[in-house]
Amino acid sequence: MDFRAVFMLRVYQVAGLAFIFIPSNVLSYAGVPREQNNQLSSMVNFVRNIGGSIGIAVISTLLTRTTQRRQSYMSASLRDSNPTFRAMIGGLSATLHSQGLSATEATRQAYGRVELLVQQQASALAFTDVVSWLALIVLCLTPVAFIMKKPPASAPPPPAH
Repeated sequence: MDFRAVFMLRVYQVAGLAFIFIPSNVLSYAGVPREQNNQLSSMVNFVRNIGGSIGIAVISTLLTRTTQRRQSYMSASLRDSNPTFRAMIGGLSATLHSQGLSATEATRQAYGRVELLVQQQASALAFTDVVSWLALIVLCLTPVAFIMKKPPASAPPPPAH
C-alpha cells in the first residue's frame, strides 16, 4: 500500500471521532459549576475507559464469532465432490511433489495450505463485516451531535481538557 492509501484509511477511521468526543464533553460539562470540574473530569475519564474496555471486548468477540461463521460457510464447499476443490488440491500437490516432497507429504501440505487460505480469507471477511457494522452505527449516531440541546448561552463555556 502506498502512503496516500494508508493516510486516507486513517482519515476515514478518525473522521467520526469529532462527532463522539466533542458532543459528549459538552454535554458532560454543561451546567456543572466550575468548582466541580475535577470530579466530573475524573468520572468522564473513568466512564470513557470502562466504555473503551467493553467496546474492545465486544469487538473482539464479534471478530471471533464472525470469523468462525465465515470459516464454517467457506469450509462447506471444501469437499472432494467439488471439482474446483479437487483441482486446487491436485495442482498444489503436483507443485509440491515437483519440488521434492513425497506424494503423501505433498497432499498433506496441500490440504494444510488450503486450510490456511480459508482461515485468512475468513478473517479478512470478518474484519470487513465488523468494520461495516461499526461504520453503520457511527453513521446512525452522527445526527445526534446536531440535534443535541445546546447549553444556555449565559453559561460560561465548558473547560477544555
